[in-house]
Amino acid sequence: MTVSLNPGDVREIVEIASIVGTIVSIVLFAVVAYFLIRPKRGRAAPSRPEPDRIEIEEMLALIDRMERRLAVLERAMPETERPRRVAPPKDEEILTAVEDREPGRTK
Repeated sequence: MTVSLNPGDVREIVEIASIVGTIVSIVLFAVVAYFLIRPKRGRAAPSRPEPDRIEIEEMLALIDRMERRLAVLERAMPETERPRRVAPPKDEEILTAVEDREPGRTK
């Protein structure tokens, strides 16, 4: 019994082998990445200790003090004053660029 292969058959075998090899390598890479990234099953996430009554009172006092300071700042800022900008608004930049351009020139 003899086996004969022509160049077309060899080319098809190589193409099929490369496709199968690519699929196997992608699956292998995905499995490795999954095992590297997945969370550990044996350990639970560390829980934060419950804050005690004194910490809660200190936090509420801090929040109240910050709200009072914010109210003072809001009263100090006049409502009609707009905040200062470092650069002019973009619309003004475009208008001045269009006005400065000479007619008929592209650059």
